[in-house]
Amino acid sequence: MKKIVKTFVCTALAGIITIQAPLLSVKAEVVEGENSLAGITEALDRYYKTANESEDTDTTELYAVAFQAPENLAIANVTSSLNIRKGPGTSYAKVGILAKDAACIIESIDDNGWAKVKSGAVSGYVDTSYLLMEEEAVERAQEIATLYAKVNSTVNALNVRTEPSTDSTIITKVKAGEQMLVSKEVVVNKDDETSKVWVEVFVDDEDNENAVAYVSADYVTVSYELQWASKYTPYGKDVSDLRVSICDYAKKFIGTPYKWGGNDLYKGIDCSGFVKKVYAHFGYTTPRVTRDMAKKYKEISLSEAKPGDLIFYGKVSTGYINHVGIYIGNGQVIHSSTNYKGVAISSAYFYSILKVCRIIKD
Repeated sequence: MKKIVKTFVCTALAGIITIQAPLLSVKAEVVEGENSLAGITEALDRYYKTANESEDTDTTELYAVAFQAPENLAIANVTSSLNIRKGPGTSYAKVGILAKDAACIIESIDDNGWAKVKSGAVSGYVDTSYLLMEEEAVERAQEIATLYAKVNSTVNALNVRTEPSTDSTIITKVKAGEQMLVSKEVVVNKDDETSKVWVEVFVDDEDNENAVAYVSADYVTVSYELQWASKYTPYGKDVSDLRVSICDYAKKFIGTPYKWGGNDLYKGIDCSGFVKKVYAHFGYTTPRVTRDMAKKYKEISLSEAKPGDLIFYGKVSTGYINHVGIYIGNGQVIHSSTNYKGVAISSAYFYSILKVCRIIKD
């Protein structure tokens, strides 16, 4: 059957979402709550019914989310990353990292130009000379805000599938609170008898530059998001100087854009390229392909993992590995990810873990 995709535009004004489409023009009240799509349920139900009855339409896109910048917003205006410190000065310990273009909320500014900020779960101080503020921050935020699907807190682990259907294969599972980069906000599959609404998301896949998968819209909140700070936490006891050096070196490249097949730590790099380059700096020669890395090194349990070990991800249905990151402790991994649009620190559990391996023998 011929596949025709249609795009529709929604505007949000004064608490009303207006849906404009060739087949439908309705208004629905916005309902406050966890799911950003809840307020247009009635309108969407009528639209989906119309779309499903149309013989020439298999899928439908509906962009119904608008970005609104928070008050007192600031954006990290740096080439790599900016440290958030415990106090107003460089002598204070680091408590967080703002990547290039990451956001924070300014709470106050002292006479020396140090701002007290909050960014995600991190609170501390940054030098305002490295921030875009006021109108500049809002303008930049509008350019970089990205559409994400965040798994609702009521969900234990959300199935991510190969097709927009409950009959399709489960690729991986994503835990509550984790987010996925959205390709298409709403997809309706005519062949799905339950008429479920699906969100098309990008997934990390070393073998496919534009790999996508699908999650049920019932279990995610779709919204435009900014990137927030990552916590900077101690590596823990019994962590060798070499492991600390590897993790600290990897963090220097936070914000480097993701590039499929890329090998440049500054201009663009993919997941296995990132691992290979980081370890090469310390004299290690690693395979270029993720699966070859997973075969070469000693497998350990996740509970044994130390900063500097490798965590591998992939398809839970087949055990096929196609993504890798460097574990940095405290349940975090640093990796070059499609989902995060480049080198970033994230939860180590952002996708299902297939294997953990150790390169460093200590």
